[in-house]
Amino acid sequence: MKFKDAKRYLTIDRSEINTYIGLIIKARNKYIDEHKPVEDIDELLCKLFKIKRKLRA
Repeated sequence: MKFKDAKRYLTIDRSEINTYIGLIIKARNKYIDEHKPVEDIDELLCKLFKIKRKLRA
């Protein structure tokens, strides 16, 4: 029997978005230095940039 993973949601407001983006970029750079794949991190960054664009509107 398979169990579905629980979905988790993160609430981000205007004052926090730049902080989250900066932290994700630092983590991405560390992964690159360790020669680990960064495709998942890139997807997360794209989502954060879309959220940032929506928050400005």
